[in-house]
Amino acid sequence: MNEEAEVCSFLHVHEDTVAEVREKLPDENTLQGLSELFKMLGDATRIKILYVLFEA
Repeated sequence: MNEEAEVCSFLHVHEDTVAEVREKLPDENTLQGLSELFKMLGDATRIKILYVLFEA
């Protein structure tokens, strides 16, 4: 069972959209801070604690 999947060879890059998004991209320090925040929130127990604090 070694069938090859069909692949579209067409690639269209919306250069104006890419440029617009790059201009709005947060700076490296902000991205690093967000990364650390998401790491911290990656634990279910921490999410439960935050939920309880939010509710009460």
